[in-house]
Amino acid sequence: MASRRDTKLERLRGSVIRYEAPLEPAADEEDWARLGKEDSEVRDTLRVYCQAVKVFGDHTVACEWLKTPIPALSGKAPVVLLDTFEGRAIVRDTLAKIEQGEFT
Repeated sequence: MASRRDTKLERLRGSVIRYEAPLEPAADEEDWARLGKEDSEVRDTLRVYCQAVKVFGDHTVACEWLKTPIPALSGKAPVVLLDTFEGRAIVRDTLAKIEQGEFT
């Protein structure tokens, strides 16, 4: 049986695969409309995923990071925090700090 964490990643991966154009964190609303009528939670989660891909430069590395317990997140894997807006904001902030060189 798939873990809850893996199920979330599969749902996210499926959303990204259905998207026909490259997905950029700074995509405008017209680009997001191509995703269909997904709810704002899914779009927000996709933005986190896109930010991770941008920071790490690779989809596979981004997915692995999302599943890995991170000391800066109290030892939690980022994917565990994607259920809430607040959790996604914490993950986005952590990714921004990695991008700025505050974390390695």
